[in-house]
Amino acid sequence: MSKISVAMTTYNGEKYIIPQLYSVLNQSVKPDEVIICDDCSTDSTVSLINEFINENKLTNFRLISNENNLGYIKNFRKAISLTSGDIIFLCDQDDIWQEDKIRIMAELMENNKEIKALASAYKLIDAEGNEIKGDSEKFYNPKGSSLLSKVNYGKSLYYNIAQGCAEAVSSDIAKAYCQSTAAILPHDWALNLLAYEKGGLYFINRELLLYRLHGNNTTGISDKGASVEERIPRLKSYAAYMRDIINLPLQKESQSEYLSIASLTEHRINFLTEKRLSSYIKGFCKHFTVIRRYFFMTYLKDLYLVLLRKI
Repeated sequence: MSKISVAMTTYNGEKYIIPQLYSVLNQSVKPDEVIICDDCSTDSTVSLINEFINENKLTNFRLISNENNLGYIKNFRKAISLTSGDIIFLCDQDDIWQEDKIRIMAELMENNKEIKALASAYKLIDAEGNEIKGDSEKFYNPKGSSLLSKVNYGKSLYYNIAQGCAEAVSSDIAKAYCQSTAAILPHDWALNLLAYEKGGLYFINRELLLYRLHGNNTTGISDKGASVEERIPRLKSYAAYMRDIINLPLQKESQSEYLSIASLTEHRINFLTEKRLSSYIKGFCKHFTVIRRYFFMTYLKDLYLVLLRKI
């Protein structure tokens, strides 16, 4: 039986932390260890966690309070680095796990050693816990009814296919990430890319947690409805992520492709800013390969927005 770790981060999560802790505690297959890194909360999060651990006599739960605020990416890297399990589940402070989440995902990973990262589907709930419908097109949605599917094409290069809170990763992938120098790329995206590179990125089409949407979420579900004013800043962030990816231990071919995507994204920013047709055509010719593979419709949309003076 694999050793199961949970890497959890918290920051000012007093409103939702206890239901989440109980959902981890009440799993049908218990985790061997739960590492919780609190990022200098100023509310009662830390005291609530300590009370929960003491009241339930949980010797396998460990709370670490950071001396300085690290931010969510570095805090998750710290939590992951402190785990010792064969399979590491990532855990946010405000969701609710279905009671069979660990059992189902761990069994799949144990029975298929090829799986290096496994993400599940999830239901959306609002701040009060009511189920809601949301736009999840940004994340992986495989066609067909297969329970388990391999992500075997370039979607993970184009965007992050899953929220970290829905994910479990193998210890070797976790170790590779923690030893890398990637600094700004979201931790879950980095882990997915490392798993994808090894042919081990999988998705289970089963809703195994309740993902809570509220005003304080670090990340949301989709940026499909982003305003025109938000478009260029988001492209700048995306270009920075692509350049940060080369700090992961990836093959040279992959690093070259990420740099090409970063270059294309920077070219798109220039075109959307300068609005010159000659610049658009030059970018199309220079970056045709990655445009054809990942960005064809997106690149056409850039032209549409400029021609209709939407940006």
